[in-house]
Amino acid sequence: MSDEKNIIAFFFLLCSPVLYAQNGFNIILKPANQRADITYNGQLITSYCYYDSIAKPFLYPVNTVDGITVTRGYPIAPRLGERTDHPHHVGIWLNYESVNGIDFWNNSTAIAPEKKHLYGTIRHEKIIKTLRSANKAQLSATAGWYNNKGDQFLKESTTYDFKVQNDVVIIDRTTTLTALKEPVVFKDVKDGFLLYA
Repeated sequence: MSDEKNIIAFFFLLCSPVLYAQNGFNIILKPANQRADITYNGQLITSYCYYDSIAKPFLYPVNTVDGITVTRGYPIAPRLGERTDHPHHVGIWLNYESVNGIDFWNNSTAIAPEKKHLYGTIRHEKIIKTLRSANKAQLSATAGWYNNKGDQFLKESTTYDFKVQNDVVIIDRTTTLTALKEPVVFKDVKDGFLLYA
């Protein structure tokens, strides 16, 4: 092979998106699947999911750098012998049981239609920024908090920071909630704000 062909082949290997994506963090946007995958050295760490069937955006599954899943499968991908209670417990998420009297925490496909008016939904709007490097990644997104009539109570801006330190995955979430039109009251209740399952 000539030197010119060697140089071209070497340049292709250096610039190959497949090889580049295997080194450190990568964020793969999949709007058709309503998610963004966060990988580390080619291994899925988590996905930022905003499925229509779930009443909030969430991170799922959550894996270690060695590929061990630390979140349960139900209700997205149930596993044999796994409990099937609390269908609103999905991955890592943030919401609240009583926002102006509307329950955002417990909403799921298990709610009877005649009771749906008591529950709220957090709707993903858009991913506004992604950053990645060898040991860090960042994803920022916006969402709206709505009651069953379609009235929006809150505007949500969230940034997820992902890093690997000593082979440990660290996920930090920073969320700003902004009230729209009227005061928003978070009643003193037992369920909220951040949880993982």
